[in-house]
Amino acid sequence: MASYKQLSRFQSILNEDSFTYISSIQIIRQMSQLIRSLKHTIPPGGRDFAKQYLLNFEKFISVINYEKINQLETGINLCLSTVRFVSDILNQRREQQLPSGRLRVMEKEYLYSLGKILSGLRIAFRVDIKTFSPPKDVALRYFFDKKEGVGRNYAFNKIGGDSPDKVLPSLSIENIYLAISLLELHRDTKNIGSWTIFGTTATPIRIIASERLIGKKRIFAIFKAEGHTKQKSGYLILTKESTPQNTPFEEL
Repeated sequence: MASYKQLSRFQSILNEDSFTYISSIQIIRQMSQLIRSLKHTIPPGGRDFAKQYLLNFEKFISVINYEKINQLETGINLCLSTVRFVSDILNQRREQQLPSGRLRVMEKEYLYSLGKILSGLRIAFRVDIKTFSPPKDVALRYFFDKKEGVGRNYAFNKIGGDSPDKVLPSLSIENIYLAISLLELHRDTKNIGSWTIFGTTATPIRIIASERLIGKKRIFAIFKAEGHTKQKSGYLILTKESTPQNTPFEEL
């Protein structure tokens, strides 16, 4: 099970203030402490904190397409119901006699739900990004991210006009989704000499990579399929006349 402690890794990818708030380890611990305290007395600022957390959580889920990603939807619904219950209890403005056993279960469900949200986000980006359909800027940040994104498994070249950082932003959102899917699922590949090519006849892009026994696989260049077979095209020059060993590479 994914740990809620790693949920904050998606902060720089989503770049959404409401998500940064709810995924902060400090805020998560504060919510856990608030749940545990319900058997005693309402801590100072508890009502306002619960309200603020709920508002941020509702804002976060309003800007993502989570309903068709089962794991993500499950985590979000469980977390939402837990936080709403806490907020409703506090808004009643009277002391509650909630059994400590029930509060322990509620706290565990809250933390479990955050772990499910993390697992759901990983599935959404790695396996089903077309359904999840994040905005272009989010997809680009995910592609290059080295903690949770494609960059956790691949190193990207920054040398040359066909390097990933120069080509990817110019592609359509559909082709960015495709690039992520090709690399995450390691599909539609073929070998040309020492090169591994992601993207075959039916796909509109070609991603040029080299396998490595140790360390991350290297992505040297990305080409649009249109015109890539013309004589002296960058694609043919790289794959037919060069090797990974003699091609300049500097990691982004």
